[in-house]
Amino acid sequence: MLTEKVREMISGIKIIQAFQQEEPESKNFDKLSQEYLGKNISLIKIWGTMFPLIFLFAEIGMAIILWVGGQQVILNELTTGELVAFFSYMGIIVWPMMAVGMVTNVYQRGNASYKRILELLEEKPDIHDAPRAEYHTLKGSIKLENIYFSYDEQAVLDNVNIDIKEGQYIGICGRIGSGKSIIARLILRIIEPRKGRIFYDSIDYKKIKIAAVRDSIGYIPQDSFLFSDTIEDNVRFGKPDTTLEEITEACRVASIHKNIMEQTKTSVNISLKASTSLVSLVTSLPMGLLLKKFRERDIKCLTRSLLKSYITLSLTTAIITT
Repeated sequence: MLTEKVREMISGIKIIQAFQQEEPESKNFDKLSQEYLGKNISLIKIWGTMFPLIFLFAEIGMAIILWVGGQQVILNELTTGELVAFFSYMGIIVWPMMAVGMVTNVYQRGNASYKRILELLEEKPDIHDAPRAEYHTLKGSIKLENIYFSYDEQAVLDNVNIDIKEGQYIGICGRIGSGKSIIARLILRIIEPRKGRIFYDSIDYKKIKIAAVRDSIGYIPQDSFLFSDTIEDNVRFGKPDTTLEEITEACRVASIHKNIMEQTKTSVNISLKASTSLVSLVTSLPMGLLLKKFRERDIKCLTRSLLKSYITLSLTTAIITT
C-alpha cells in the first residue's frame, strides 16, 4: 500500500503540483506511513515479548533443575554427571524452541504472500478460445453486428453495427466515454460483447482463435506504454523477428531518423560521423532520452510503420478541440 502510494505520487507529480495538492498528498502519505509504522511496531512488540518469555521459561527450568537436582546430589540420589547432563539437555531444548518461534513468524508471512501469488496464478482468463476455434489467416474485413456492451448496469454500446471492408479506412469520433476505445478492444478481443457478434472475413469470432486475430490486428492504445529499454527493443516488442535495417527504415518513414541522430549527438557521449548508421544507435540509445524530446505520437508512428504487415491497425487517441 505504501509503495503503491509512492509510485502514484511520483508518476502524478505534475498533476499534484498543477492543482497545488502537495500538502494534502503529503498528509495522506504521512497517515499511511504512520499506519505502516504502527503495524511494524506491533509486530516488534510481539517479537520483543516472545523471546524474553522463552528465555525466562528456560532460566526457570534451569533453576528448578539446579534446586531439585542439587538436593538429590546431596542425598546421593543423583550423580553430578547426571545433573550436568540435565543442564545440557535443557540448553539443547532452548534453541529449538526459539527457532520454532522464528520459523512460525516467517511461515505466516510467507503463507500470506503465497496465497496472494496463488490467487493470481489460478485466475482464469475471461476471454478464451472456443473448443472448435481454428487459426485463420485474415484478409481484412471486420463486421460488428448488434453489439451491446456494458459495465455492470451501465450500457456503453447498444445495438452498434459497423462494417469495415478490406482496404477501407474509417474513423470513429465521439465524446469521452462514448465507447470508441471499447470498439477497438472488442475488435482485438481483449474484451467480448455482452450481446451481438463480430465477424472477421465473414467468419464468426468464436470460430477463430484469438491468436489469429491479434496476429493480424495492430493496436496502439490511448495510453501507450513504453518499456525502459532501447528503441530497438521497444519497436521490436510486437514483432521479434524485425531486423535492425527494418527498424532504421521505419524510423525514416516515421520522420524521426533525423531527431534520433540529433538527440544522440546531444545526449550520448559518442563520436558521430555524417554517415553514421541508425542501426548502431537504436541498440544503445535509451527510450527515455527520446521521450524527453519527442511527442508520444511520434513513437506511435514509428511503431505503426513497423506493423505494415498487419491487415488492420487500430488507433485510439484523444482529440482536444478549442
